[in-house]
Amino acid sequence: MANSKDIDVAAVINDSGISGFQFVIFAVCVLIIMCDGFDTQALAYVASSIAAEWKLSPGSFGPVFAAVLLGSMAGAFAFGYLADRFGRKRTLLLCVIWFGLLNVGSAFASSIESFTQAMDSAGWDSGRLALFSFHIMGTARLGSSPKTSATKPDGETWEVRNLFVMDGSSFPSASGVNPMITIEAIAHRNALALAART
Repeated sequence: MANSKDIDVAAVINDSGISGFQFVIFAVCVLIIMCDGFDTQALAYVASSIAAEWKLSPGSFGPVFAAVLLGSMAGAFAFGYLADRFGRKRTLLLCVIWFGLLNVGSAFASSIESFTQAMDSAGWDSGRLALFSFHIMGTARLGSSPKTSATKPDGETWEVRNLFVMDGSSFPSASGVNPMITIEAIAHRNALALAART
């Protein structure tokens, strides 16, 4: 293990400026959130026209919206595993390509069945991208070894003494559901362990 030294993390963050790259990342995130859910929101405006074209009742679009939620649930479980196995960058790139192709494909649907299938396969609903931008999970996981984790079981990082991680990034992987209660439990547990050290 490398020699550890005390680092004032707050001072390092406060004394660092915001780079052009960080501005670009911020702008891209804003654009993603602005565009997020456009397909399902636009559907609300054109559903009556599509129903008239396909000779359907407006209520027949209920399964389309349900299929979106079903697809997102299945994707959360499947791609969380794939991210652990093959890496987060590769899996995220695969998801973005899949999402884009299936959403473009939904524009060419010729029936309610094919449209429902396209929306189910895409697996995204309004606000999904924004949700994942709030809870970054699994980037500094807890563990018993520095070979397989970034932090000790009490949340202290292996490489920097007195630097603690007490949020969703300490999860082993993305949970696929709202992690608020689990994050609070981890923070409470690790705060008690930290208080006991003083």
